[in-house]
Amino acid sequence: MGGQNHCTTTGFVKVDFIYSEPSHYSKKEDTTFSDGSIYETRQVIGYQGISNHTNKKDLLMVSAGYDTNLTAKVAQQYENSEVVPILGFPSLRADMFQENVLRTVAAEESFSSEALKSPLFTPASDPFEVASEISNYIRKNNCLDNFEHIYLCPLSTKPQVLGIGLVYLNEFEKTNVSILYPFTERYSKETSKGISKIWKYTIEF
Repeated sequence: MGGQNHCTTTGFVKVDFIYSEPSHYSKKEDTTFSDGSIYETRQVIGYQGISNHTNKKDLLMVSAGYDTNLTAKVAQQYENSEVVPILGFPSLRADMFQENVLRTVAAEESFSSEALKSPLFTPASDPFEVASEISNYIRKNNCLDNFEHIYLCPLSTKPQVLGIGLVYLNEFEKTNVSILYPFTERYSKETSKGISKIWKYTIEF
């Protein structure tokens, strides 16, 4: 995903994000996106929330993609948190939803059975709807008050990652919400084949 911006003397007015949707992933559900050991799982700089310092549990919302290793690592590290998997549906392509579910189930030991029964579904190609669905979930369930901290972990499609960034900046900056990410040593160079669609997402400030 690339970005293009238009700016004035007061800062950015509009940013266009271009995303090339793949025809399919190179090895279907066995596609590897990260390689090597995970050396650090931490809050992303600039997307760090505040802590309420209570005795309440944390909430971990993971947009689970194909990378079982990263998903499992984060879920294990925050095993005492309540976990909500976020799955891409509608998916980029019909077969990708089944592949995504297979990879998430492969990490099932890291999730409670209740978490896998009640995932949050957000479109894999629409960052604006992703942001809306996450916001609705947090507001509807009064998560800001019911949990000490809310961690949003983007491990799925780039539009979903963009949606998580948007909902944080638009609604949850300076609250007890943070974006969390497991950093690994290396990332695979070729994970997809062909281009199905090209999307342009325009963000206006």
